[in-house]
Amino acid sequence: AVAGMILAPFLLRWTVPGLPASTRALAAQLAIIGWPTLIAAGVCSLLIGLYQARGVFAWPAVVPLLGIVLQLVLMLLLVPRFGILGLAVSATAGVIVQAVCLLGVLRRSGYSFSLHVRHPGVREMWRLIGPMIFVNVMIRWTPLVERFLASSFTEGSIAHLNYALKLLLLISMVVSTGLPTTLFPRISANMADTNLPGMRRDISFGLRWVWLLAAPAFTLGMVLAFPMVAVVFERGRFTAADTHTVAHLFQIYLPALAAMALGGITGKVLYALRAIWIITIAGIVEATGYVIYTWWFTRIWGVAGIALGYACYFSLSLSWHLPVIWHKAGRMGGKNTIYSFLRVGVAAFGAGVVAHLLKFLMVDPRLQLLVGGAGGMLAYAAILFLLRSDEFNTIRLGIRKKVSVAAASTRSFFTEAP
Repeated sequence: AVAGMILAPFLLRWTVPGLPASTRALAAQLAIIGWPTLIAAGVCSLLIGLYQARGVFAWPAVVPLLGIVLQLVLMLLLVPRFGILGLAVSATAGVIVQAVCLLGVLRRSGYSFSLHVRHPGVREMWRLIGPMIFVNVMIRWTPLVERFLASSFTEGSIAHLNYALKLLLLISMVVSTGLPTTLFPRISANMADTNLPGMRRDISFGLRWVWLLAAPAFTLGMVLAFPMVAVVFERGRFTAADTHTVAHLFQIYLPALAAMALGGITGKVLYALRAIWIITIAGIVEATGYVIYTWWFTRIWGVAGIALGYACYFSLSLSWHLPVIWHKAGRMGGKNTIYSFLRVGVAAFGAGVVAHLLKFLMVDPRLQLLVGGAGGMLAYAAILFLLRSDEFNTIRLGIRKKVSVAAASTRSFFTEAP
C-alpha cells in the first residue's frame, strides 16, 4: 500500500499513458486515498475466515452491508463539496470501518496479529500458493490491459467500458451467486470418496441450473440493452449519446456472461479434481493470448475491440474447462446435460424474439424494459413447459407443493380458530 501511494504517478504513467497530464495528476491523488483499502480489505478477508472457522456466519455477512451504508452516507455528505475526492474518501472509509467491525473475533477467540515468517504453517502456505499467486497476477491483469489500451482513445472511453462492464458483472453476480459455493463441498467430497457417478451428477446439476438463468439473461440483455442502460445510467451528465455507446459495448461484453456463470461451476470442479498444473499452464497461455488478440482487436475496432477481447477471454477459457472435466470425471455421461442446454437455449431465443417485438410497441425506455422483460420471461417459461424441461418441471412442482402447504395451513388455522 505504501509503495502504491508513493509510486502512484509512475504507475499511472505506465498503465494509462494516453490520459492527459491533468487527469493523471488527479488520479494520483485518488490513488493515495485508495491504496490503504488494500490493507483493510486483506484484514477483512482474514477476519471473515476466522469467523467462519468458528462457525459464525451472520455477522460477517452483515458487516459489508454496514460498510456500504456508511459509504453511501459519506458520499451524500462529501461528494457535493469535494467532488470525486469525496467519493474516494467514502469508499476507503467504508472498507476500513468493515475491518474495524470485524476485529471482535480477535478478542473473543484469543487470536492476535503477529509477523511470524518462520512459522512452519506460513512456509507451507507459501509453498502451496506461490505458483498460484504468479498465475493469478497474470490472470487478473485484464483491467490494466483494458485501461492501457483505452487510454489512447477519445476522452470517456475508459468510463464507457466501466459502465458496460459493471452492468455485466452485476447480472453475472445475480445469475451465478450461491450455487457454485454450495456445490463445491459436495463435489470435493465425492472426489475424495472416488464417487465419480455422484460427482458427475452434481456437476451436471450445477451446469444445467446456472444455464437456466444465464441463457435468458443473455438473450434479453442483448435485446433490451439500450433501454436497460438508459434506465440505469441516463441522468445528469450521462447523455443519450453515452447510452448508445455503453449499450453497444454491453452487447459486445454479453457473450462472456454465459462463460462467467458456467465457469463459476467448472472452475470449482477443476480445483476439486486437483488439476492445479493444468490451471496454471492454461492461465499463463490464456493471459498471454488475451494481450495479443485484444491489442489486435483494438487496432481494427477501437474501443469495442477491448470488450470483444474480454468476451473471448472467458469464452475460450470455458472451451477447455468442459473437455478436461469430462476426461477427468470418467468420460461418461453428458447427454442429458446437452439436451437440457439445447431446450433452454431454444426457450431463451424465443424469449428474446418476444421481448424484441414488444420493445417496438412503446417509446419510453422504462416501459420497454418492463414490458419487454416480463413478456420475454413469460415466453421463456411457456416454451420450457412445451419442451418439457426437467428444470422447469422441478420449479413448477416445487411451487405447487409450497402453495398446497400454505393453503392447508390457512384452512387449518380458520378451522381450529375458536
